Amino acid sequence: MVHISAPITAAWLSAQDRALADRAAGRRPIPNGRGRYLVESASEPGVRHEVTVHNAGMLDASCTCVHGRQTGARGHCKHQASALMAELERVSRPPASDMAAKMARFSRAA
Repeated sequence: MVHISAPITAAWLSAQDRALADRAAGRRPIPNGRGRYLVESASEPGVRHEVTVHNAGMLDASCTCVHGRQTGARGHCKHQASALMAELERVSRPPASDMAAKMARFSRAA
């Protein structure tokens, strides 16, 4: 489980809202290696931006989009927020086989 220790600012909430809208439109991050995701661009059809999650708990990620490459840019890009959501989903859910093994002990007769 990941503990988010970075402050959840209005800028992160705005990026999250934009990322959720993208996900609702079918643009979900595609895993591209451990901690790396490809996120489809809404403004440039066929273009995918690569997001690297450095530390999910600190909401530390970098993106190859124009906004993500700008030093000192205001706010956060939605690609980073979307990839951080995917990374948190990945690390927060145990694999189904692990969960089945853990739950199997409760089905045995005593």
